[in-house]
Amino acid sequence: MNAHELKALETQLNKAQAEILPLHENFKYASDAYHTAVAKRNAIQKRIETEKAKLQFKEPIVSEHALLRYLERIYCINLDDIRAAILSPGTIKAIKVMGNGKIPLPMGGRAVIKDNIVVSITD
Repeated sequence: MNAHELKALETQLNKAQAEILPLHENFKYASDAYHTAVAKRNAIQKRIETEKAKLQFKEPIVSEHALLRYLERIYCINLDDIRAAILSPGTIKAIKVMGNGKIPLPMGGRAVIKDNIVVSITD
């Protein structure tokens, strides 16, 4: 090998080294981000396990879904009829005109509207 070929190899080495440096920095950043994300996930999992263990000692609760199904199936209350009473043609028109806020209902009470959704009923 002559001096010219050796110099060409050294130039190639310097270019290869220059390619490695930013990749190494990206690798370190990605590695740190990965380990941070794993630690966060593990902390959340541990908290979930802790909270589940605490729930075993609390009194049972009834979900909103179960309450609604009970009203429908045991008391034979038709939720579609209630939905139709809340969303009467007049209420729909008022929602379209007023947008968010409280709108009086024909049968009493007021519908609380947020983003075109009836989110609650007040007195």
